[in-house]
Amino acid sequence: MSASTTKSSGSKIGPQSDFREVHVLDQVTHKDKKNNVLKIGTWNTRGLRREGKIENLILEMKRLSMEIVGISEIKWNDQGDYWLDNHRVIYSGDEEGIAGVGVVLNKEWGRRVQSIVLLSSRVILVKLFFNDKQNIAIVQAYLPTSGHCEEHVDQVYDQIDEALELVNSKDILIILGDWNASVGEGKVHGITGDYGYGRKNDRGQRLIDYCNGRGFIITNTLFQQPMSRRYTWTKPGRKEKYQIDYIITRRNQQKNVLQSKTYPGADINSDHNLLFMKMRLQGRKQFKPPNKKQQLNLSKLQEPDTKKKFQESVKTIVHNIETNHIPTDINGKWVLLKEAIINAANNTIEKNKETPRKPWITEEVIALIEERRRYKNCQDIEGRIKYKYYKNLVNREAKKAKENWLQNLCEEIEFLLGNGKLEKAYNLIKKYFGKRRMMGNSIEDENKKLLVDDNEIVNRWKTYIEKLYRDEDELNDLDEENQPELAENKTKMLIA
Repeated sequence: MSASTTKSSGSKIGPQSDFREVHVLDQVTHKDKKNNVLKIGTWNTRGLRREGKIENLILEMKRLSMEIVGISEIKWNDQGDYWLDNHRVIYSGDEEGIAGVGVVLNKEWGRRVQSIVLLSSRVILVKLFFNDKQNIAIVQAYLPTSGHCEEHVDQVYDQIDEALELVNSKDILIILGDWNASVGEGKVHGITGDYGYGRKNDRGQRLIDYCNGRGFIITNTLFQQPMSRRYTWTKPGRKEKYQIDYIITRRNQQKNVLQSKTYPGADINSDHNLLFMKMRLQGRKQFKPPNKKQQLNLSKLQEPDTKKKFQESVKTIVHNIETNHIPTDINGKWVLLKEAIINAANNTIEKNKETPRKPWITEEVIALIEERRRYKNCQDIEGRIKYKYYKNLVNREAKKAKENWLQNLCEEIEFLLGNGKLEKAYNLIKKYFGKRRMMGNSIEDENKKLLVDDNEIVNRWKTYIEKLYRDEDELNDLDEENQPELAENKTKMLIA
């Protein structure tokens, strides 16, 4: 059945899926937008090394209300997982800084990350908590360009398959990426719609065969859109345009896909357009992240007044404990003393104040980025010259703003070091210059198979610990007779 356009209220024509009717995009209610619709995209960034480019990406996500964006060709040469401006950036690069993929999530979805699997610099899997019965599995891929041999393409497809093996059949699956393949405008029933772009090539046929064998659909070929909303890549020279980026999901999830098209106006100085999809989510459970305990500023104990107040508070609390409430065993006494110390600390020592990581990007740079975006799709010579001018200006001013920010930060650290505030100086150094370590978990079973299911991971740890301590007799070799004396000495030292 070919797609049709259905007239809605007023004179608006709503985009329709090639396989079935969907709600007109403009008719999606505010409640749906707020609670039940996921807005996810993919973008070949053409490198994120330039100063301000990742910040530019997050600005565009905010402007377009994007919740999750998969990124490819980031050209970073390491792996990491960190927060920036209330967005979580998870990425996997390579030593050469050639490829690189990642996923950027807003605050809500960033907190829902359950597991991360970095298969290579071209394939990454991120699993998100959705409800008690299912997760959302996001695979971001970056296939080699036409200049690479088929063996390299085979390797990436194998890595995608490896990622899919870690996805439960009941999970919501979304595969994002730059496939460097063109499926063309021809309809393939159950896989593509009539609204592709250009001609199908060999890589495109391979992608179609891949989707056919796994029950997948290519969402951005399903909806009738003007040609300007279909192509995803403009060949250098701004003449030839291609559709080589795709968002793929399971065929049985198609009824929940509300829209899929490009945002030609989104700009991060890339020759690829941002491709997005709106998907209705059913059964999302409210996610409550574990409460983060606020840590005490223990450096305050170096101040005589704070130290004195803390010691007096501990003595007072211990002194007020009634004799008949004091346990006879040493463990009970230690628990009682520990509670006294914690209560005294909470009453007398200040808590660490959370200072958000200040973005270095200035309002002036943001204004220049907006000005550059105005000329992104200009076809006349004057508009293209203007775009190039603002592109260079953004690069120059972003670099200058970053240098000024770093200079001020270094001066602040030097001041802290000069005044003996070593802990504060160290925290600043760690916060802004520390390595972006992975926060994901990569646990393997005894057969070296990656585990991403929480229950399987817990059971694996349980098995490992039981094996580690299977000889219980070794645990009984501790000299228990010396423990009471040691605990009493600790008590005297803490109360003194």
